[in-house]
Amino acid sequence: MKPKLAKPELTVYDFFCELATLGGFLARKHDGEPGWQSIWTGYKKLHGRIEGMKLLMS
Repeated sequence: MKPKLAKPELTVYDFFCELATLGGFLARKHDGEPGWQSIWTGYKKLHGRIEGMKLLMS
């Protein structure tokens, strides 16, 4: 069994890229930087998932 490698800490840039990915940003090499619309859409989706988990936990 191989030892698990420690995950590097998530930077602010990486966090916003992940949010944008939730919002539909494809994050391919030639796509450039994510825009505010994909970041906002990703934020709304993440917020909805968090609220759903809160409802499940209560």
